[in-house]
Amino acid sequence: YLLLDFWYSGCQPCLKAIPELKRIEAESNGQIVTVSISSDDVETWKNASLKLGITGNNFNDHRKNLGIIDHYINRDEGYPQFYLASPDGIIIAAKSGYREGSLTGFVKDAIEKHENQNKK
Repeated sequence: YLLLDFWYSGCQPCLKAIPELKRIEAESNGQIVTVSISSDDVETWKNASLKLGITGNNFNDHRKNLGIIDHYINRDEGYPQFYLASPDGIIIAAKSGYREGSLTGFVKDAIEKHENQNKK
């Protein structure tokens, strides 16, 4: 599974989600990979990533809101936004906003539902 995280450095809920994102991936035994994509300008993203210790799959759109961010972000929902893709590359769940613990439940429920629907 792929957990996409769309964030920017001025978004407090985005920053608060970082530890839970790291924990989800670390505790998934390779079942979940997280990818964080920032809409910050490149320099701001680099500085924020360094300061916050964001490592791994952490990328910048390089086009601010005109690249992949423009394709996925629902402007009415705000940041952060999360998308969960199944191993076959289909988006199976989406979530906006963050409160502590909410991502773990979101991911667990979406994977369980997906796997139950695809049992043969």
